[in-house]
Amino acid sequence: VALTDSADNEIVGQAAGATLTNAGNVIYGGGSIGGGNLSLVNSTKGKIDASGANALILTAAELTTAATLEATNTKALAVTGGLALDGETIANVGGLIEALGAHTHVDLESTTITGGVLRTGTGGVIDTLDSGSVLDALAIEGDLTVENGTALTVEGAINATKTYSTEISLAGAGSATQLIVGAGAAKLEGVRVVGVECAPAAA
Repeated sequence: VALTDSADNEIVGQAAGATLTNAGNVIYGGGSIGGGNLSLVNSTKGKIDASGANALILTAAELTTAATLEATNTKALAVTGGLALDGETIANVGGLIEALGAHTHVDLESTTITGGVLRTGTGGVIDTLDSGSVLDALAIEGDLTVENGTALTVEGAINATKTYSTEISLAGAGSATQLIVGAGAAKLEGVRVVGVECAPAAA
């Protein structure tokens, strides 16, 4: 399924309860998926690829993926394009969310991801845009950046694999930048945290 490299492209639901299942297809390009209370299922062998200079924004009411969500916009500038996960609750068990190649990025904005793998490579970045995102019981392969003035909450076991050097970087530069340990506790295994402040979740 080809979306042109345009912010004007939209895949939406007609009414609450509408569900799109991507069964083994590749959806790629720019625009948005998820308006109109659309739910999205990215089943085994499916792929959703932010490949253009314009971002591909996922805003589905519910998102379940057992396959790949990725940014591969290597010809774009680092400040353009990318895969934007905006207000999502993502069941990622068996799934992979990745940014591969120079200038590629996956941006987390008030998004909760449970299970699966987050991966970066060859200059790709997964980063936070606000203070509302949560990672719960998943693996990280590569680097994740908590941008200046934002926060990231971690819960459950956050693991690194032996084949990847894994780092969570707190990029504070004048504003409070936090890694927050969720109320349910968290365990970091093989993950290096670079930064200053680690805070417990508010009661």
